[in-house]
Amino acid sequence: MFFYKKARIIVIISTGQDKFLYEENMLNKFGLTMLVFLGMALWPIPSFAQEESVPLQPTLQAPQYPDVLPYSELACKNYEEKISYIYKGSRRSSTMGPLRVMYSRCPYYDPFGEETLRSMLKLSEMAKSKDPLEAINSIKDYKNLVRKHLANLSVVQMAMEISREDSRYGDPDFFREVKKMITESLTEKKGDGTELYRPVKITTMGEQDYIVSKQDGKVEKSEIIEANGIFYNIYDFVASDKKTRYSLFLDITTPMSAIKSRSKELEKSRKLDLNVQ
Repeated sequence: MFFYKKARIIVIISTGQDKFLYEENMLNKFGLTMLVFLGMALWPIPSFAQEESVPLQPTLQAPQYPDVLPYSELACKNYEEKISYIYKGSRRSSTMGPLRVMYSRCPYYDPFGEETLRSMLKLSEMAKSKDPLEAINSIKDYKNLVRKHLANLSVVQMAMEISREDSRYGDPDFFREVKKMITESLTEKKGDGTELYRPVKITTMGEQDYIVSKQDGKVEKSEIIEANGIFYNIYDFVASDKKTRYSLFLDITTPMSAIKSRSKELEKSRKLDLNVQ
């Protein structure tokens, strides 16, 4: 007697610069789940949306997969320049997608956001000091920190909450608008997460949490897979009607590559310290 089970078959076929991805359910003997990857080419380099009034330098390019995301002085310079325009009133959601990519090329890029959030809380506490000079300097350092991480959704969310309690830390309406810019940039038509070849491209893990929280239903399971340096986080949901099941596809290559790169650098540093001793 043979037993059959539905299996998720994910096939990635690459020919030159063209890439075809599709997913289908098939019957698989003996209950085996198959995962087939046939070749993988680099993702096409996304072009940067540009504001007419604030053109980007034409030499700027997004990082290529599957390479580790290196620090780029040019990308970071452009990021900081564009951030200044946001503070001056330029609030186009179309600019946030490129900004999120540029942010990932800065040396202070924080994929999880936890370290930055801890620093924000520490500085906000220091600003309560009875010493006026220490309080002023702490608020200044806090604002500079938030400015550097304005493309980080977790940081913007925290800044919005803190500014609601104390206006010295900024305007909550400003952070609300920036949050909207980030979240709207996550839902572009080419990457809505409904299929494997249309994943939502994640820059920080806070974005992943946001996308998952907006789904209609509960997470049944999640699975991270890697193919030639491309990382996908695939969530399976049971919809609120408790009958419909669907999947959400996220491309988490940017934060995962940064984390792997920093882990390797940390390991090299430790080995170097041991050799010196």
